[in-house]
Amino acid sequence: MGGQMRFLVIGLGSMGKRRIRNLVKLGETDILGFDVRRDRCEETKAKYGIRLVESVEEGLAEGPDLVVISVPPSQHLGYALKAIEAGVSFFSESPVAHTSEAVEHLIRASQHGSKLAAPSCNMLFHAGVKRINRMLSEGQIGKVLCVEYEVGHYLPDWHPYEDYRTTYMSSEPAFGGGADVVPMELVWLTKFFGNVKSVTALMRNLRGLEIKAYDTCQMVMETQQGIVVEFHADGVCREPCRRCRLIGEEGTIIWDGIENWVKLYRAAENSWTVYYEPRGFAYGQGYSHEAMYEEEVAHLIRAIRGQEEYCHCLTGEHHILRIWEAALQSSMQGVVVEVEG
Repeated sequence: MGGQMRFLVIGLGSMGKRRIRNLVKLGETDILGFDVRRDRCEETKAKYGIRLVESVEEGLAEGPDLVVISVPPSQHLGYALKAIEAGVSFFSESPVAHTSEAVEHLIRASQHGSKLAAPSCNMLFHAGVKRINRMLSEGQIGKVLCVEYEVGHYLPDWHPYEDYRTTYMSSEPAFGGGADVVPMELVWLTKFFGNVKSVTALMRNLRGLEIKAYDTCQMVMETQQGIVVEFHADGVCREPCRRCRLIGEEGTIIWDGIENWVKLYRAAENSWTVYYEPRGFAYGQGYSHEAMYEEEVAHLIRAIRGQEEYCHCLTGEHHILRIWEAALQSSMQGVVVEVEG
């Protein structure tokens, strides 16, 4: 498939507008938009000049090549099924569904078609993550033994232009409160360190924010490769953070996604090397991390055109939802839980 394609973007909040910006930056011009909120529709039309449709059905009738689903997490599944039923490829923000059972339903629904089912995998395109991947591929620290990773932000400051209590962050019990960050991060963690076989977790609402979900998640996972991964995500810390430490037999990698550097320690030389990343890949207040989304959408378009294989699939997403469900069970019961599948 070459030339211009037609895109239907469902949901015109912050992520929907970002996806439209990404498409425009990549030279795509045939973009339809839909949102149940009229103010978002008019704002998006004024900013980007896209065509609006009155319903998803009207948008699907226009014959899009791709449906982009950028609505709150609880609505992802329904729109994905509409796209499959219409025989149209779809891309969904993370997570693609609330439960592993729902992802199984998506897999069954899509397995007889030739269209692409593409869950988001944006962190695979973060400059820091890509550098870590190169270092691991080159064996810079030898066999990886354990990983420490933390990501956090203060939820009321995440979207300073709107009150978090009026958004899905407050109202969604499963992936509100910033919990949708967890499956997004698990995409790259599982790709690099293997599927998870067991998890111990503790989830709490520590700050008393007006949300239905937890604001803090602690997980200790053991992968099928025997790597121990400690993972922390929260919506309570006042300084945005994204930090990672990888301990290997021959050295250590430390990544700071706010300060935009990756440090490599090699035991043989007893020395550190520092690599600075471009600001466009930063995470946190005052910085843009648009570049990784642009690369993700460019990869998505190439995959739709058959030029390369999309790097995250529904099977991978299913495993990630299994991890999340095991973590919830572990937190409630206070036990180590084996991850099925």
